[in-house]
Amino acid sequence: MEKGKLTGPERRLLLKIARQAIETELASLPFSLPKVTNPNLIEHRGAFVTLHKHGQLCG
Repeated sequence: MEKGKLTGPERRLLLKIARQAIETELASLPFSLPKVTNPNLIEHRGAFVTLHKHGQLCG
């Protein structure tokens, strides 16, 4: 695998965590990050997120 690239399972896990964080915040519930030990996932990186609401781009 190319250095810096995430595997499919890693990407899916990060997407799941991001969705849970957004859903819990919108429901005004507390959110705690799950413990992640995969070195590929705890490395500091940048991120870009696109949000849609009812099919419309929000951010």
